[in-house]
Amino acid sequence: MKVIKWMTAAVLLCCTFVLGSCSPQQAENPLPEDQEEQHGQLPQAKITNVSTTLEEQDNWFIVPENTKTVTFKVEAEHTNTVLFWIAPTGTETGKERKIIGYDADGSDGWSLEWKVGDQPLHDHISIEALGVDGRTMDSYTLNIHSD
Repeated sequence: MKVIKWMTAAVLLCCTFVLGSCSPQQAENPLPEDQEEQHGQLPQAKITNVSTTLEEQDNWFIVPENTKTVTFKVEAEHTNTVLFWIAPTGTETGKERKIIGYDADGSDGWSLEWKVGDQPLHDHISIEALGVDGRTMDSYTLNIHSD
């Protein structure tokens, strides 16, 4: 008998949440369009442009033979730090990514001068802009291949 009482209470509680989320009051009071201003939040991180010293061919940036360094420049808004990662191509390779550098001082722009070395490349470079609000992030991915 106790089990039936508890199950009934649980069902009623669930119905209350479901019906409460469908109330007409929500439809009459939609969220403001610019929530950032309403709640005093900082704007979200946003990458607006990425450039590199490499030539692009068929959606791949080509690292010529004997290249020792590659420079990435990032234009980003409302950003505190920019991270640069490398990950192999393929599916579910996120666990294999490695950080190749970061820039925590955007006063001179966001950039990385990456020492490539002699490694063969057929990878993704992921660039992440971490927001000044400590919560948001924007990312950009490019493909890189050695010649």
